[in-house]
Amino acid sequence: MFRLFSFCVLGMLCAYSPFSAYAALPPTTITLAADNWCPFTCDDKSENPGFMVEIAKAAFKPYNISVQYKVISWARAIEMARNGKVTGIIGASHDDAPDFVFPSTLQGLSSMNFWVKKDSQWQFDSIASLGKVKIGIASDYAYGKILDQYLKVHSGATDHIQEVNNADALSINLRKLNAGMIDALPEDKSVISYYFSSRGLAMNIKSAGAVVDRSHIEDNFLYIAFGPNNPKAKYYADIMAKGMHDLRKSGELKKILDKYQIEDWHKASGM
Repeated sequence: MFRLFSFCVLGMLCAYSPFSAYAALPPTTITLAADNWCPFTCDDKSENPGFMVEIAKAAFKPYNISVQYKVISWARAIEMARNGKVTGIIGASHDDAPDFVFPSTLQGLSSMNFWVKKDSQWQFDSIASLGKVKIGIASDYAYGKILDQYLKVHSGATDHIQEVNNADALSINLRKLNAGMIDALPEDKSVISYYFSSRGLAMNIKSAGAVVDRSHIEDNFLYIAFGPNNPKAKYYADIMAKGMHDLRKSGELKKILDKYQIEDWHKASGM
């Protein structure tokens, strides 16, 4: 009798679990979008599409959900997810799209720095120091609360800010930096390192200070976030969070991160 009761209770729990419900569904496909931001999100036609893309595919696979990934500009990715034309975006912070549905666990950690030419004497030490340089940014990127506030105040002032709306904004901004069209650009440390190493190029730029200080470390948290008008957004976010736990526990997450020479932020910082 006890065994029968136990099975009934277990059956009821499973029946009401969103994960078991999704696992029982027929095969389905979701579409996630991002710009080219290697090693987080790379070429959608490559065998190495980026570690956050591979995390998404691995997390959804047990639930019979395939992930289609497309590279477009970041501004367009946010707009399409908000309008329901794609399911979600990869590599978002809460400041990128505050109305989106986010997993409870992050899928990446950024380390944003300012980058300048090697002969530059400029160093970022406060917002006031930005008045001395022209910076290059990507449209609709969130760079952390401190820099975002500066960008908002100086929006449209091309003598302070040069904005690029393109799926490969980094390449364009690096060319502009080397040509002297801008003086500095804010970008993730891993992204800059991967850009030069994957092309076999010697790094001809240097860091000029961190964009985000330790008091705003949450600005560096990155997620796979889902469109606010998608009725299944919360389910997808829950699956993504559980998937991170399962991938980390099984060792599959480490394999994915090692492939892109990324250290697990959870191990390094306890997040």
